[in-house]
Amino acid sequence: MDADVGSTPTWPTSRAALPTNERAAMGTIQHKVVIATYSNYPEDCIDRADLVRALKTVIDWTDPWRINVDDILVGPISAPANGYISYVLTTDGSKLGWGTHEQGNDVRRVFYDYMLDNAGGVEMVEVSYGELGTGIEQTNCY
Repeated sequence: MDADVGSTPTWPTSRAALPTNERAAMGTIQHKVVIATYSNYPEDCIDRADLVRALKTVIDWTDPWRINVDDILVGPISAPANGYISYVLTTDGSKLGWGTHEQGNDVRRVFYDYMLDNAGGVEMVEVSYGELGTGIEQTNCY
């Protein structure tokens, strides 16, 4: 059954409602994943429950296509050497321009900001891959 885009307020009603870089791509699949790694010092440890609470603040609970943060957040993952911990925020799987994609962008923004504020020495990269090719969206590693 096809969804009526006009009846779902979180979906854009036209390509003009999208940012310029996504107008031509509306409806295509472009996955985005964020990987964050930091040292496992006691003062730098992230509490997963606090992280999940922070990510859930941007979820539109009235949207039937809302993201379940617990499904897309992986971690903490302990490295076998040097005491590193990683979290991975996996793809929302949505098409560009859809409400779920916009929620995914919001969740990724909160994840990025939360890790920068709470994980000392965190190194992060957001990568994208899919119908539009591959690339690094943002990173704090230089």
